[in-house]
Amino acid sequence: MLLPKNRVKLLLNMLIIAGQTIPRGGALTVDPIGAGETMGFRISASGLNARIPHAVPALLEGTSENGSIDAHAVQPYYAGLLARACGLRVSLTAEGDAIIVATV
Repeated sequence: MLLPKNRVKLLLNMLIIAGQTIPRGGALTVDPIGAGETMGFRISASGLNARIPHAVPALLEGTSENGSIDAHAVQPYYAGLLARACGLRVSLTAEGDAIIVATV
């Protein structure tokens, strides 16, 4: 079964965001949440100095600290738009030495 186009775009954008949480490299692990057209995703990003980039959570919610979206901010902002179009939200949480990027 193929996923709807916006869910595939969301997953790819979430992978880019997860990669940004491990600036020195590491490993990304993707797990599905649910099944079928309501499927969500959980990405675990583990690596040296894993961290949540400062502005990303707000951008995922559709807000910007300074009111504008620049080239660095467009990726999480767009991922948030895609998530909302799918009826989801994207969250970032720290779990031990990993950052979890997940749909909720």
